[in-house]
Amino acid sequence: MTRSASLREETPHDHPDITELLRAAFHRSEEADLVKALRKAGDLVFGGVAAIIGYVALSKMRALFPALGLGPVAVAATDRQKGVASTLLHWSLAHVQKDQWRAIFVLGEGAFYGRSDSDPSLQSALARHMRDRVFRPWRSTARFQPRRDR
Repeated sequence: MTRSASLREETPHDHPDITELLRAAFHRSEEADLVKALRKAGDLVFGGVAAIIGYVALSKMRALFPALGLGPVAVAATDRQKGVASTLLHWSLAHVQKDQWRAIFVLGEGAFYGRSDSDPSLQSALARHMRDRVFRPWRSTARFQPRRDR
């Protein structure tokens, strides 16, 4: 990752720039709309930024056990292939390490996350976070639907 990019939690001041980054990175607005809906519902547990060249979200999932959804993860086109996404993933997992989440579901495009299958350091970070819990990669398709009870 570039030295000038500093990792930190998002602030309300960052929201317009994060929205712009997500729209540019995905060439559509669904991911930006998802993050906005997660914030509004109070389900966004963690939003991390790298000088607004990268973004990662961890959100609460409704499950029978404490679980997080990881995604979206986005990096500005000019800063890709520099380790920004990997750094954001490691940093965000370390940030939620202290909490008692029993599972992290990776949400997003399989092709992007499939590259991490060969990244032992990312697998190690997930394993460290999950400690004694069973961790098995599992792929499926799901669609986000905002809660209607608020």
